[in-house]
Amino acid sequence: MTNYYKILGISHKASLAEIKKAYRKKARLYHPDVSKEPEAEDKFVEVNEAYEYLLYRKTGKVYSEPHKKYEAPVRPVKTREDWIREQQQEARQRARHHAQMKYQKFKNSSYYKNELALEIIGDNFMFYSMVAFTLIPSAVGLHFQSLYGLAVTLLMAAIGIPFWRGALKDDSNIRLSLLFSAILKIVKTKVFRLFLMIALNLVIFIKIVMHTLLPLEITFPLLLVSIAGGYTLVHKHPKIKKNAYTRTLFAFVLVPGAYQFLFVINFLFAGNPSTETYRYRLKTTKTYTNRHSKPRIDKTPILQLENDAYDKYLGIRFLWSPEKMRFGRYIEYHFYEGLLGVRVMKSYNIIDKL
Repeated sequence: MTNYYKILGISHKASLAEIKKAYRKKARLYHPDVSKEPEAEDKFVEVNEAYEYLLYRKTGKVYSEPHKKYEAPVRPVKTREDWIREQQQEARQRARHHAQMKYQKFKNSSYYKNELALEIIGDNFMFYSMVAFTLIPSAVGLHFQSLYGLAVTLLMAAIGIPFWRGALKDDSNIRLSLLFSAILKIVKTKVFRLFLMIALNLVIFIKIVMHTLLPLEITFPLLLVSIAGGYTLVHKHPKIKKNAYTRTLFAFVLVPGAYQFLFVINFLFAGNPSTETYRYRLKTTKTYTNRHSKPRIDKTPILQLENDAYDKYLGIRFLWSPEKMRFGRYIEYHFYEGLLGVRVMKSYNIIDKL
């Protein structure tokens, strides 16, 4: 029986990242375009077969030629024998085809890069962060005419020797072209679009729902109920695929989005503007520590309005301009009558005096 772990030179406990790293190393070693070994192509095929099998065991995905990406198979492969019968021959044919390519063209193929996009982004982020941590101290030192910055730069340069060596290797991920292509590949994925939609729902809640004159004690529990409803819908509905993507889509995008859509309609088609002005002070919090006898007092971006106005409406009193609010005395709210009969606060001004 073929030992796929032995072919890649890894243990049976190897992580997904270790499998990918071992595959890249072996693929470069045995690709016929760069290897001089007489049996290089056969070994390259073995390496690719081992990689596809172990990748499936870790992720449940196989490479789809029509879609040019790794995805769950229509019929799940349950055993090693099933995989050998259904996927092994396809993996070998792909490997034979890739063996005829120039190595650089193979590295740029969707087969090679699809599963490595996040790793490429991570490697580049670490490298350029290390460059910044190395160069910034010198710049700061020059500004303040101090040699300490240069000393820190030399220290970081010495610590970063493994990074610099790795970046100079032929198979390194540290290239702007690879970074941009990896980012583009991530942007095109449905998972990225899913997270964008989740972020949009969050922005709608903060910018519209919280600025609607309904207490947060009502709007937030209803949002949680909509999330639970999305999970329940996926679980109970027989025609909805039950996987992590659909659960997240329904629970954090579609059902909460439908709930918040009512607030959006109420907000966008509001009319009859009115203005209200209140004197305010910033709400403070006290933090006690064992080191100091006096409490630490922090000011928050939550307003306390005169006569306790809108005391039950945290969204109206929670604003995102803490620095600006520290130098003002009055806040001018711009309210509108919502289409569905609920007032909304669309904008505000911080002013020094009336």
